[in-house]
Amino acid sequence: DYNNIQLEIKDFTDIYESLNNYFRTEVMDGDNKINCEQCNTKRTCHKHLLLKTLPNILVISLKRFEFDYDTMLKYKLNKYFEFPLELDLKNYLVENHTEKSTEYELTGITIHLGVSEYGHYYDIIKGQDKWYKFNDTNVTEFSEEDIAKDAFGEKENSFDEESSDKEHPKTISITAQTIKILTIISSRASHT
Repeated sequence: DYNNIQLEIKDFTDIYESLNNYFRTEVMDGDNKINCEQCNTKRTCHKHLLLKTLPNILVISLKRFEFDYDTMLKYKLNKYFEFPLELDLKNYLVENHTEKSTEYELTGITIHLGVSEYGHYYDIIKGQDKWYKFNDTNVTEFSEEDIAKDAFGEKENSFDEESSDKEHPKTISITAQTIKILTIISSRASHT
């Protein structure tokens, strides 16, 4: 079994900040009030999302592509956004969960190189004891120390004047193990 979570990155610097936002309590008020069937009136309530179980495979998509309604253009966010090699989801589970393991180990990253309108995808996959880069027909060893450089985005936001992108990111898929897998999807700026 697997699950895909799409996380906002625009206002966040790392995956835990974004996960906290995803699982935050939301007040349903004003036009969003919920109709109470017992008293037949609209009531303010709190909506909260927690996981009851965890999938064996978890895919996390980082939302680096945005649409600007003022300019009517699509662009990529290439802001720096960190994620760990091991991710613990215990804080996002219901209290009485029965999960033996709440940790995921990163085993795969899908990276988009380019701008919002076009680009190229490649993968970084963890084998038994090494990382590999899969780029079309080329498969090469990849250093774990280079994950941040290839997958986290730019420390400073960049703008490619030839494209509609305000920023150019990486798309990440995180994949984890311990019988659990996590894949992150990110995107990366193209540098010419």
